[in-house]
Amino acid sequence: PDTNPGPDFDGNHIHVVGYSLGGTHAGTVLGLLGAEVKASALPSAAALASAPAAGRIATEAGWTRAMPRDAAVAAGYLRLRNAGPAADRLLAARSAASKSVELHETSMLNGAMQMRQIERLELAAGAIVNLAPGGMHLMLIGLLKPLRVGDTVTVTLDFEHAGRIDARLRVRPIGATGP
Repeated sequence: PDTNPGPDFDGNHIHVVGYSLGGTHAGTVLGLLGAEVKASALPSAAALASAPAAGRIATEAGWTRAMPRDAAVAAGYLRLRNAGPAADRLLAARSAASKSVELHETSMLNGAMQMRQIERLELAAGAIVNLAPGGMHLMLIGLLKPLRVGDTVTVTLDFEHAGRIDARLRVRPIGATGP
């Protein structure tokens, strides 16, 4: 067999995480690789059943606005879709484009617009949550460089069950009202 087929092959065993290969599929894959699978390297059926399936949380239509050269903050907007059978929570976010990222909510109080940080965002099973101007949004704080029209900003979202998911925010013109 190939002496360096990839990072998940130690020369004797294929280490499979998050996939269950069985029957003829496993035999075909293993035959192609000329290797064997060590049973302890495979997740148990219970672990597979309790683990969140890939793709259960989707990010869609992510965008932000271009900011002037000296701007220190920018808001990020997107749609979150939980296609899974269980609720999840957005716990944190980060981006290489800023020093920190917070989840904020804008609301009206006594006729004045106010913004406050929220610690987490609940995402019910089957829910779609829009982070949009005038409501919930991501706040990129301490921008490390200006955001320019056409650029893409990657924000990593940390979910309680789904784990880390990268969202891409397309930079739109300063006055943009949507993606």
